[in-house]
Amino acid sequence: MPQKGSLDELVITNPACGHVFTVETLDGLTEIKEFYDRDQHDLKWIGLKAPLGVVKPPSCPTCRAPITCNRYGRITKRANLDILERNVASNMSQSLDRWKTSIQRFDETTAKNLLGTAASTLQVPTPKKPPSPQKFNKARKAVLCNTAEKPISRADIRAENKKLHYIDSALTQAWKAATGPLFQCYEEIVKIADTRSAHTQAWEAAFSFLHEQEIEAGLREPHKLPRNPKQHAMRMARLQVGQPRPLADKRFLVEAFWGSIHVRLTLIRLAEKWLDDLNTVMDANRLSHFHVRQWASYIDFLLKTCSSDAEKARRVAEDSRSHRQIIKSVLHSLRIELEAFRFNLHMCKKFGTFKNFDQRSALRKKAEELGRICEQSRDSAIQVYLREASASPEDMEWVAENFTRTADVIVKEWKEIEKSILLQSFYQPVSLEEKLDIIQAFSFGKLFTF
Repeated sequence: MPQKGSLDELVITNPACGHVFTVETLDGLTEIKEFYDRDQHDLKWIGLKAPLGVVKPPSCPTCRAPITCNRYGRITKRANLDILERNVASNMSQSLDRWKTSIQRFDETTAKNLLGTAASTLQVPTPKKPPSPQKFNKARKAVLCNTAEKPISRADIRAENKKLHYIDSALTQAWKAATGPLFQCYEEIVKIADTRSAHTQAWEAAFSFLHEQEIEAGLREPHKLPRNPKQHAMRMARLQVGQPRPLADKRFLVEAFWGSIHVRLTLIRLAEKWLDDLNTVMDANRLSHFHVRQWASYIDFLLKTCSSDAEKARRVAEDSRSHRQIIKSVLHSLRIELEAFRFNLHMCKKFGTFKNFDQRSALRKKAEELGRICEQSRDSAIQVYLREASASPEDMEWVAENFTRTADVIVKEWKEIEKSILLQSFYQPVSLEEKLDIIQAFSFGKLFTF
């Protein structure tokens, strides 16, 4: 840390070029006051500060050579990190653009036709010794309870994953042939989620080192340990790092969550079409009821992973204080809740339980409850956004266009579902793809500039 001294009397020679300047000149040029706290009375340096915005590498005012004096080492290191940050941000933005292009090229109609053709030739008997469902339920629950801040892995959404599902290879082979490009897209989006910026890597390394030091100091002098030593160590490590955890890659992470959810929702639409095709084969006695139910449980699992990751995306957005990403993540959650119930309703009708009065009554009450919760969540999200954001006319217009319009459609859908269950009438689900417009949501690279 810079020490107290008479800046008018001290001079520094820049090692990179040999030019000599007063400390006062270089302190002003490098804006050192933005990096360190100083007592206004005796001018002592008393602590670290975290400068806002992007720091440019300090250079000699005479020849533009880099300033490499030890006194300004922290400033130079921060500037170098900002350069790396720009590179990472640019690469992640380009990766998102490539992912968007790949997913837009995927032909969903062709995939559905491939699945329909494959279904016409399927003939799969019931297994002689079906496995216990408890083992799979436990494994799926473990995946859903994973708290890691990244989308569920590609391996865990594959139908052929024997730890999570018991689906015959004849079905999974046809499924892989039709959906291969989607799984490749999914792998790319998960890689983006795993990317960490230079600032984040540096911050995490520093935090880990300082946290370990605090723990070791406590072990050497246990009589001085506070009541909650782990919490104390984390708090002290954060203070000593000298700046808050970087947020930029968190915003990219939210978009990666959205992208992974978009791929899974596309897979779910195809899986539901495949399920209808399998029902046809089952009716022709070429596929057992057991296999159809296994495929239905796979779809249910995909929906649950979407719900889990939408909630993670919202929490990450809250951590980075990105109000627009928060409210869009809420919209994803509302949409997934609706899709999950619609699938459940569809299965009740397929397997005949909808005809049961008690089952139908329970479904109607559940639809009414979830519709009410959806409406409350919509109103609460709007209030929070307008309170936390600037609530300017521009913000109000943005939230109306990007949230309220689609949220209103979802609320209306819940009312239509409840009505159709009550009257036992035909229900035609509305497609939310164009209204939600997930692909166009990826605009972070345009909003975040250096």
